[in-house]
Amino acid sequence: MGGNATLGTWVEAAFRMVAHQCTVIVLLLMCMLGHARGSTCLKEVLHAADGKIILFDVVVSVSFKRVFLIGPHEKLWVVPTTPLLYANSVFFPYYFNRGQVQDGQPKGSYCNFSMAGKGGQKESWMLMDFVMDPLKNVNLAYCALPDDVLSRLVGEDLEFSVSFSGKDGREVYPLTLPLCRVPSLPRVFASLCCIIRDEARYLEEWIEYSRMIGVNHFFLYDHGSKDDTREILARYVEEGIVTVHNWSFPGYPQREAHTHCTHRYGHLTSWLGLMDVDEF
Repeated sequence: MGGNATLGTWVEAAFRMVAHQCTVIVLLLMCMLGHARGSTCLKEVLHAADGKIILFDVVVSVSFKRVFLIGPHEKLWVVPTTPLLYANSVFFPYYFNRGQVQDGQPKGSYCNFSMAGKGGQKESWMLMDFVMDPLKNVNLAYCALPDDVLSRLVGEDLEFSVSFSGKDGREVYPLTLPLCRVPSLPRVFASLCCIIRDEARYLEEWIEYSRMIGVNHFFLYDHGSKDDTREILARYVEEGIVTVHNWSFPGYPQREAHTHCTHRYGHLTSWLGLMDVDEF
């Protein structure tokens, strides 16, 4: 009886905490992966020959044994400057063909992994597919990862090549992309993921309050802050409490930041909340 009462009290307290937060934990994700450094694998946005934005970053998932390509999302109506950006971007399923095999060879879009071994250079190709989302909240392409490539990523950075085949049959974008190593961050119970910009005045308070109610780690995407944000975060980064990304992409790439965070860091936390820094 006493045990049930204790459980009921704990559940009630948990619900009160969520209500007090006035926010929704958007995704409860496990078993996804990125790498340990607080930076993107790509150093800058990748453009096609015609100037269209193709790619924001490359993320490795150990649990799914896949490499994910994170592309630009559709425009957000609440941000006036965004439609201009996304009118000149590529939404994978609309522009490119899925990979397929013809006569034992890859056709359409695919990834190629080249690895040096005892017997010389070994090449493995994997067909590309896309995450289909009619609401366009996610823009992801992916290829499976060969086991030997995945095992190497524990200790080193690699490269691979991607061939995008356009739906018109003519556009092909051969690219050499980085594969960044698997992270060594410890797994925690609860984390928060946010995009931030010039929010130094309440950033420390938000972090300390969130830690008091049980948050262990913060994945923050800095969208070009010009205030004291980095100075305030410096000690938290040093203590391993905060991971900061320089997310200075054009427009307002919040959904891209959330997609990046969940795919790179979801395996490191049992609970992952997506919210804003002014939400307590």
